[in-house]
This record gives sequence, structure tokens and C-alpha cells, in this order.
Amino acid sequence: MKFKSLIFTLTAAVFLSFSSGCILTSGEDDSNYFNAKISDKSLMYLLQLLVGSNSNSSSSCSGSSDVIFQGTVKDSRDSSALANVQVQTNPASIVKVTNTSGEYVLDQSICDGSNYEVKFSKYGYFEKSITQKARSGKNEIGESLLEKDTTKFYFVTVRVIDSGNNLISGATVTFTADGAKQTDTTGADGTISLPIAKSQGSQAFSVVATGYKTGSAVYTYSSSTCSDILNFSSCAASSQVLTVTLQ
Repeated sequence: MKFKSLIFTLTAAVFLSFSSGCILTSGEDDSNYFNAKISDKSLMYLLQLLVGSNSNSSSSCSGSSDVIFQGTVKDSRDSSALANVQVQTNPASIVKVTNTSGEYVLDQSICDGSNYEVKFSKYGYFEKSITQKARSGKNEIGESLLEKDTTKFYFVTVRVIDSGNNLISGATVTFTADGAKQTDTTGADGTISLPIAKSQGSQAFSVVATGYKTGSAVYTYSSSTCSDILNFSSCAASSQVLTVTLQ
């Protein structure tokens, strides 16, 4: 389509250039003579319209269902999968979050041949951006590693189990930080890494899992203690691992 549009534009330019130097005659009578000279300004204006129309049609894109970005996000220290990482493209502003395996798929409004900035962000981690050129089909971005921001946060591993000491995967851990609600999801090992801002030293959180009562507590990093416990059978910490037992 781009090639045809270019040919059309070039053909129109040649025709207009030729016409600007010609006089069209409709009969022998002087009164029926018709001058069809086109001024240089008119010619330039028409050419600009043609070129502009051609460039607009070639640059517009509503996205293609067969162009896909996919990949995984992991922790840079231990290569553990990171769930609930926000993945966003620019342009197009597609926003998705990674699953419990750290995987994501971006499959909307991506134009073949265009360059995109793909940004990864998660509370407690340094933000990361990469540039990816879209190609038809699956575009495998591969592994993207995020680094914990240890300059601003402490981190404690929250381990979620039931009364029979069975790990609970897929449990949603919710907490409020920086004035916004943050969520994370336990993986196959039943854990998440809970960031605690050094400026406050403690963090309230709740845990929700299907078939269990919602538990909540406040964890204080310096003393490794839990307080204000609700519906947790226990909440104990050792070696920066906080184990909570759901009822």
C-alpha cells in the first residue's frame, strides 16, 4: 500500500508539472480558448496535500491481532518470578500485569514495524524500560530482571500456610503504601517479598485466599513482631521470613 501511494503521488506530481506549462484549446474561436496554467504556489499546495495524505495513511495504525509482545519478569537477585508487575507500552498505553509465574502477554493495538518503549514497574523495585521493535507474529522479549530498591526499603518474605502447614499459592496480599493500594500474589512456594519503607519501619497488610478467613496484621521490621492480628492462627518471624497461618 505504501508503494502504491508513492507511485500515485509521483504520477500526480509529473502530471501537474506538465500541465503548468501547457495551454488547453477547446476550439478555433478565441472566446473559447481556455488557459489552464497552474501557478507555482498552487502546484506546491496540491503536492503538499498529496504527500501529507500519503504520509498520514501510511502512519496510521489501529494495531494488529497477530503482533504480540510476551516475556517474563524476575527478581534480579534470586531469579524468582515476580507477580503483579505492571507492564506498559508507549505509545499505545497498553497496561497488563504479570501472573504468578511472572509472565505477561501484550496483544492489543501493537503496529507491525513500530518501535515501542516497554516499561516495568513494581512497588519496592527500581523501574526498568526497554525498547522493542514490533514484528509480525510473536515478539519474545525474554526475561526482564527488576532490582529491589534496598536504599528505601526493607524486605521481608511473607510465607502463607494453612493449619496443616500446607503452602497456599495464589493468596492475595494487600497493603497500602505511598497513599495507594498495593497487591501481590503468592507463587507456588506460597511466598511474596513484602517491601517495608525504611522511613516508617512497619507495614500493615492483609491476606485473602479462597476458602479461608481474611487475615490481617501489622509487621514491625526492627523487632520482627506482629501486632493487631486478625484471623491469623499465628504470625511469627525468623530470619526475615514472616509465616502467617490462615484459618
